[in-house]
Amino acid sequence: MCNIPANPDAGGVGVRTAIYIQVLLPFLSILVELARGNPLVGNVSLQTMNVRSAISSTLTGVALIISAMIQHHLYGLDVFHALIVLNLCWLVVFGAFMATINLAIEFGMKAIFTFEKLIDTGAISTTKPKIRGLLSDLESLSVLWAWILIVDLILIGVFGRMVMLDPMSYDTSLDSCTSTTVFWIMGYTHSVTSHSFRKALLIIYTWLLVPGVNVSLISFFWSFFAASACYFIGYPLAQILPSRLKAAMRASTSHVPRNEFLRYHLVRLRNKMAGDIIFPLTFAIIKGIIILTTEKTIQANSIGPGENVWSLGQTFAVLVSLLPITSILQQAAKNEKPDASPGALSGALSGAPSDAQPDDAVATPPHPE
Repeated sequence: MCNIPANPDAGGVGVRTAIYIQVLLPFLSILVELARGNPLVGNVSLQTMNVRSAISSTLTGVALIISAMIQHHLYGLDVFHALIVLNLCWLVVFGAFMATINLAIEFGMKAIFTFEKLIDTGAISTTKPKIRGLLSDLESLSVLWAWILIVDLILIGVFGRMVMLDPMSYDTSLDSCTSTTVFWIMGYTHSVTSHSFRKALLIIYTWLLVPGVNVSLISFFWSFFAASACYFIGYPLAQILPSRLKAAMRASTSHVPRNEFLRYHLVRLRNKMAGDIIFPLTFAIIKGIIILTTEKTIQANSIGPGENVWSLGQTFAVLVSLLPITSILQQAAKNEKPDASPGALSGALSGAPSDAQPDDAVATPPHPE
């Protein structure tokens, strides 16, 4: 079997370890907050750490794919290591997408509470300034972060098409092993020169070239996993919920006015299911699948000696990826609970005070007058 030349700077153990640490750090912070009994949605410190982690991992992914393009242009890059780089970039994308969903939930809840307050108080004259404030928040964070994702996905699409248009001509090295290179997917290995394999990947990478459409592709993929997790995990949890707790929930909502009933249950469902179980679980499943695919692909191919050699650059990358752990440990050592207001994150990042109602106030609906 042909031995693929080692390239530790593209797919070495140090590069992979640094990426894995960066994309898995948000789950460590989530476990810390759950252990402290704090809510995940509306948690300012948690969201801030996750956004910083996503920015760091995204920049690493962009640097990795640009470096791969430069290496291919100057020295040549075999198809195997190009596929490993693409897998690592996909891993980074879903980490950044998790932060984007967090911001969308934050601003969505802020909009809901703000408009409800305007309707309840009849403050029609203040509607336009409030709407402008919401749009300002969206423009400064959500829209900006969406464009970062779009640019990252376009780079992945460009590089992916470069590799899969014609893998045999892409690898210009004399000792090319493209014809024997395989890619592992869900227990099966596929030759990178297979027509059906190349066609499927070309469709995906071509889709990524279209701004806006590429984000919709990621949204659809995540929605599929979220729906699956809700059905296979959320439904069984609802069935085993103790009957005593069910009776308590029915008693607590018996006095809720009709116009408050839906909002009350949506907020509780968001906090307990979407926030604490389904949301992080779906991203954990997706990232786990990508990591497993990467490692199994490496095992399925024959690589020459030196692939797992640790270089100075790889060691530095791993050490940099470990730095956010200090912030997580410092947060875990704090005794006070974070602010859980629905609009707290946007207020904290923009410097403006939040006039949203606290989440606890919504969790206990008022008695009807």
